[in-house]
Amino acid sequence: MKPRRVALLVETSSSWGVQIIAGVRDYVREHERWVLYVDHRGSYERQNVPTWCEGDGIIARVMAPALVQHVRLNKIPCVNVSQVRVPDAVLQHVTGDEPAIGALAAETLLRTGAEYYVYYGPPKRDYYTDRLGAAYVRRVEQEGFDVTVIQPDRLLRTDTNPHYNQLELADWLTALPRPVGILTWNAIGAFRLLETAAWAGVRVPEDGVSLLSGDLDELLTRISQPRMAAIDHNPWQVGYEAARHLDRLMRGGAIGPEVLVPMTGLVAGETLPNATHADPLIRKALQHMASRLAVPLSVPALATATGVSRRTLELRFRQVMGSSPALEVRRLRVEQACRMLKAGDQPISEIAAACGFTAVELLQRAMQKQVGMTPTEFRASQGRKGSKSL
Repeated sequence: MKPRRVALLVETSSSWGVQIIAGVRDYVREHERWVLYVDHRGSYERQNVPTWCEGDGIIARVMAPALVQHVRLNKIPCVNVSQVRVPDAVLQHVTGDEPAIGALAAETLLRTGAEYYVYYGPPKRDYYTDRLGAAYVRRVEQEGFDVTVIQPDRLLRTDTNPHYNQLELADWLTALPRPVGILTWNAIGAFRLLETAAWAGVRVPEDGVSLLSGDLDELLTRISQPRMAAIDHNPWQVGYEAARHLDRLMRGGAIGPEVLVPMTGLVAGETLPNATHADPLIRKALQHMASRLAVPLSVPALATATGVSRRTLELRFRQVMGSSPALEVRRLRVEQACRMLKAGDQPISEIAAACGFTAVELLQRAMQKQVGMTPTEFRASQGRKGSKSL
């Protein structure tokens, strides 16, 4: 018997899409022999039906009527992993639990002590009802607060400028009353606000602006400064469950009710007050790191010091911090080096050694990755002359 052919029409440009594909792959490895066809696409590309899409099943972000018509005409079992609901689409829906995510976001921001609340919503999408934002607004209003809802497309874009206007966004951000809690619908929105805040001189969260992303994107989380807090929708499980339901449909099963996959939960970052240290294991690990910045510290040694296995430690860091223990050690060392570079004219070689780097070149590479500058360039940017002594 030939293996079934399954098309995956999910973007490969986001962590969400990649994790869904990984979940499908893992289901196939455990249960079935499928040939998987992946359509490499971006999140906002127009959804066309590939000419090769004539297999035994489809898992897709169903965003447009054309795909619905293709599925109907060819009688292909299809599972939709998108929150979009195209009219008259008789499909199996397997998605993240937006109402639960919105409620968790509200609880998280309410704990910050904010007195004002904002929802920075989704871009305009046909056939989409925002259940995440609705749940967030409802929960915050239950506590007696109003929520200002921002639709980014209407506020920031025009026919001649399809991208966001940073000056206009900065004016809006700096005029917000504080302390304010802001939920963004996705990580792109959070990243955009962090860029704008830095440009406008607003420190998050020190200046009374708490920021939470309504979804997790590993790349944007890693490169954002400060590192954004986010909610993980659990896309791997969405992909796994989508594959399980497609398997059932291809065996003649009937379309069932919508499946809402439970989220993984909050991935703490640096954009919420004290959120980074809320997890006891993470707090203990970070304290141990901070006390040993000047000496070598391996991940196995850190795991031993915190009383867990290396795998447990790495998994917890990935879930809570969106990072790894090794990357966090490097981040803390670079931050310490930056403080020392700001403070005086100590030779860079001494700073490197004091921060656990065995060579100046290692500090240079680490700073280039994290702050985009070498130690000499960073010191110069702070209004100090770079030391010639290495």
